[in-house]
Amino acid sequence: MSPSRRELLAVLSSCAVGVLGGCAARSGERVEGKPSTARGDTPEPAATDGRPPEDWQRSTALTPPPRVRGGVVGHEVAVAGDGQTVLAGSVKGPNQPRPTPVTVFERAGRGWDRQAVLAVPTDSLARFGTAVALADDGTTAFVGAIGDGAPRVSVFERAGDGWDRTDTLAPDIGEGILGLTLDASAAGGTVLVGLGHTSGVRATDGPNRVLVYDHDGEDWQRAADLTPPGDGHHRTFGTDLAVSGNGTVALLNATPASGAVSGTPSSPAERAAQRGGAYVFAREGGTWDRRSVLLAPNGEGGASFGGTVALADDAGTALVGSPDTGSPPRIFERTSGGWYHRGSLPVADVASGRRVGTALALSADGRTALVGAAATDDSASSLPGAAYRFRRDGSRWRRTAVLGPWSAPGDRFGAAVALSEAGTTGVVGAPSLSGPGKPYVFE
Repeated sequence: MSPSRRELLAVLSSCAVGVLGGCAARSGERVEGKPSTARGDTPEPAATDGRPPEDWQRSTALTPPPRVRGGVVGHEVAVAGDGQTVLAGSVKGPNQPRPTPVTVFERAGRGWDRQAVLAVPTDSLARFGTAVALADDGTTAFVGAIGDGAPRVSVFERAGDGWDRTDTLAPDIGEGILGLTLDASAAGGTVLVGLGHTSGVRATDGPNRVLVYDHDGEDWQRAADLTPPGDGHHRTFGTDLAVSGNGTVALLNATPASGAVSGTPSSPAERAAQRGGAYVFAREGGTWDRRSVLLAPNGEGGASFGGTVALADDAGTALVGSPDTGSPPRIFERTSGGWYHRGSLPVADVASGRRVGTALALSADGRTALVGAAATDDSASSLPGAAYRFRRDGSRWRRTAVLGPWSAPGDRFGAAVALSEAGTTGVVGAPSLSGPGKPYVFE
């Protein structure tokens, strides 16, 4: 979970719990999709930095239905592998009387339709839509929620023109959960659920962990708990995460707790606890083990290194961001000998006040990257956010497009990003606290 999204949720956590009415999705109950007569807003040409944007020539703003517009829409986004389905998370805004559903958008010719809204019939999950994930085929959706301090993940399956809620993942973790992150494998058979505790509780002292769920063909089973090492204290662990396409490699962020480790670190885990980093876990057989720690060279990136992460489906390329410092995301590549640092993305000419790396995404082959750059709190009221697209040619990365601004200052454009499997469709969230946020699709 990026800093911008954590800040949004911190504001929203003080909102009262309401009753969710309308299109409720009980287990086995159909959520009918209703195509909208008003599709995405008028397409505009994608802005660039002077070079052709390759195949991204159009942008479309996806407008949520009226009953969702009081929420914070677009703080989390997901896109199907073929780029034809978009999932937009929406949590209850400060002035919203009840939780808001998640919106499913679907490609319709050259435009987009609002295909369905996903919701649950309960008045306790005030923060339904805290996190979202989507299988590559666009037929399985995962929606995270937090209510009464307990995390829940609802599993929805596409059924004709509607969606059925087929299961709920409800780990018995205890109270005090404030954050929840999700990612799913390409086929949707493995899902990671990242949990964060109250602020001030170190990851090794609280229930900060990442849960791995596998579907065995009939039911969902909790397969593993991924935890930080005992020799290092982290302020966050798994608040941003990614899983490989086959569900066997996980990348989990970790940022340091103030004063957790002093002096010269004696292990990679202590270096991550002191300076931030990202942990690589891998599954062999039925066992998950911690394999590597991705660290910035010479402590570059400051204490926010590891704030955001992205992993290619083939688990050959990873990005690790430092959004609080504005340093460009670091590139890591896996070879037969392990993981190696390969420099940073060539971010240049970024307006002061934008946090580069508030959200990160990679295509399946790791050759296309999408980087969010939402405005800082001090600049959010006057500066629109942006997003940057990069392509790798051989060993060289180049910036191919600068996206935005299509939103007004304060809309936090760039707080969330997602890429289709081939990297030909990008989605950027603009979760405004003062108005109807929305996702933007670039093609």
